[in-house]
Amino acid sequence: MDSGSSEDFLAVTSQDEAQITSFPTQNWPISDGYFKALVILSPGKNILTLQHHHNGMQLASTTLNLTYVPLLQTPPLHLAIMVAKDSPLLIDCPPQKRGAVSTAHSGIDAAINKFRMTAYMWQAQTAEDMRAKGLGRRSFRLEEEWMVETLSRDFIQTPRGSSASHMRSTAKCHIIRSEKTVEQIRDAQVAQQNPSAHRKDDLHKYFEAALKKHGGPFESSAHPVVAGLILDSTYSPEQDIILGHAALGCSNPKGLSLGMFGSHLTYSWPRFMEEVSHCLLDTAIPGDTVGNDNSECGTMWEACSIGQGAFLHEVGHAFGAPHTTGIMARGYAQDWPKNYLSRTAYCQAKDTIGATVIHGETPNDACWDIKDALSFKTLAHFRLPSDPILSPDLLKANPSAQVIPDKADTDPSILVISCPAEIARVQFDGVAEHFPTVASPRRELRFTVEELETRFDRCNALKLDILGMNGRSMTMANVWRLFTNVSYIKIPGSDVVLQKKSVMAPDTEESLESLKQTDKWEWTVLLQERGANGSCKYSVPSST
Repeated sequence: MDSGSSEDFLAVTSQDEAQITSFPTQNWPISDGYFKALVILSPGKNILTLQHHHNGMQLASTTLNLTYVPLLQTPPLHLAIMVAKDSPLLIDCPPQKRGAVSTAHSGIDAAINKFRMTAYMWQAQTAEDMRAKGLGRRSFRLEEEWMVETLSRDFIQTPRGSSASHMRSTAKCHIIRSEKTVEQIRDAQVAQQNPSAHRKDDLHKYFEAALKKHGGPFESSAHPVVAGLILDSTYSPEQDIILGHAALGCSNPKGLSLGMFGSHLTYSWPRFMEEVSHCLLDTAIPGDTVGNDNSECGTMWEACSIGQGAFLHEVGHAFGAPHTTGIMARGYAQDWPKNYLSRTAYCQAKDTIGATVIHGETPNDACWDIKDALSFKTLAHFRLPSDPILSPDLLKANPSAQVIPDKADTDPSILVISCPAEIARVQFDGVAEHFPTVASPRRELRFTVEELETRFDRCNALKLDILGMNGRSMTMANVWRLFTNVSYIKIPGSDVVLQKKSVMAPDTEESLESLKQTDKWEWTVLLQERGANGSCKYSVPSST
């Protein structure tokens, strides 16, 4: 497959073990010999045939056999759409999407199909990102129901009830009716992007209340994680504000966790597989009737990237991820299509031409931070059957770094880096050590002061970052201070060595280190010894 013609495409055909077509053939662009393809798998054996087509001719073909086993024992991500009690059941849609004459992209059915397709794109992106990070091909599963499939145009165009209609388990989108009216949801005082709004968190409260009243899988006792779409979001040209929208996510391990987003960009999302490539390459201008979210939605594909990526960002919060890097730092804005396509289109926000080819070495910020990925791995939603179950103590264990005495006394001290849940990565001055890695973690690492001095200038602060396999991390602003203020006390005239222990909360200690604050007591010696005359005196000098 070495032809670089823009007319090249990859055709992916899916069959089951009986060689019956399980999903319609999908075509994906090939760029300079590279391709990416999103494939919907069916439970059981999937026989995938990949065919390279060039100018109407088939140049090559290969077959893959994949077995898909749904992990129904893991809790799912729930999809929910909140609608006002008097909602017209329509979403914003620019004229070029036939928004003025058709509900193909603006009706409630279109919103459901777009949300479902987007959720499967999230799932695929996460699974591939986890695999690339050495954590195995894992992702959250989606709550599914038995219904007519909508992930292909062929299924949607087949009349319901006909013998050709395709029934299968597919992602369920709950329609959640709010007690609030359209006017209340579109109140400018609850619009997150309104700088003068006084109640920017209210939409999240409205959604939570509607979910809890709906009951079922959203009971707090079920500890659900929900991706919530606000159907009645809309752009107000008069106020130049997106109303009824708030990008908010909150994790509550003991109750309901919700990541929500408005529907104001949903018009740009694909309804089914056949639209994915087009939606992520469409350079048409959305126009003045819809909102330009964060001034980054100058083209249709950018609106799609912001809408799908920012929504996943909020779902990340619902799974407990803070603001780190990648998806949790808006890395999706320009890079989102790189997860699904072998090329990208012109970017209006950056005024840059598209990449002619996307491959494994192409920079891509539309991914999860490694710390977030490791944290996700500890959640039941991402668990694989072969995963060991970590105890509560290991889940909460923080990495540590301390200096201990060398038993041989050839070197007065050794830096020991450890984590009860094992170490995934160690960085000095932002550069990762070659070992350990996520694939080969270690419980403990040791460095002598001579080793560090041969590699780093002691005149400069040496920053240390430690990441545990449980997603917990620790940052130390200057490792050299550990050697000058050692973490142990040798009792004179004996082999006894006492270790210092902080009485400060770990989070406070970490924040003080990262801020390089020195106005705190390092330690104080309280040891005394009895002299020959019976009087007591300090055995070693005090230090602060």
